[in-house]
Amino acid sequence: MDDSLTLARLACIAALALPSGTGTADSVIDPVAQRLEQAGMLEASFVQVDHWALTLEDETSAGTVLLAPPNLFLLDYSDPEGRCLGYDGFVLYSIEPDVRQVILHRAGEPGSFLSLLDDAREPDLIVSVEQSGDSTAAVLRGDFGEGVVEMTVGFTVADSLPFLFRTVDCNGNSTSYRFESFSTFDEADHSLFALSVPEGYDLVDAGEM
Repeated sequence: MDDSLTLARLACIAALALPSGTGTADSVIDPVAQRLEQAGMLEASFVQVDHWALTLEDETSAGTVLLAPPNLFLLDYSDPEGRCLGYDGFVLYSIEPDVRQVILHRAGEPGSFLSLLDDAREPDLIVSVEQSGDSTAAVLRGDFGEGVVEMTVGFTVADSLPFLFRTVDCNGNSTSYRFESFSTFDEADHSLFALSVPEGYDLVDAGEM
């Protein structure tokens, strides 16, 4: 498993974990920021596609995502079953059933959506905005950390909830998430994000791998 790619994925989905806006008032991303600010917790189904530029291969997975402020998240996969990626407020972690390991990434914590939204509000970074019916998608280019150089955020105008989040790294690899069936909650249940080590799994520190 590519540890740097795992961290990039963690940072990618954490970027949706809830902002508070300070950027320009007329940014195309503002509706998403304001909508996410109002939610205590969000839940949605997702389909994730990882594209590998070197081999031109795609890897598809799916599951349920939970997001809560300021940067809590959990990707609970149904395909592959048993896999999880998350941040519980203390440590980034991944549960890998194929090797029966829980991997802790103690080097840092994921950036909140605040930092990415602030970057997104810089006019020079927004390279295109497409609108089709009730959907808006903005493409941004810049240095977003973890090697990410391009970002796409798509949302529906009616509810300002994201349906697409995609990142591209400096090597051309991309990760995209398509979201469906969002539910919002006034308060977050923080216990849902807590790391639970499955029986028989080894606890591994990524820094010692």
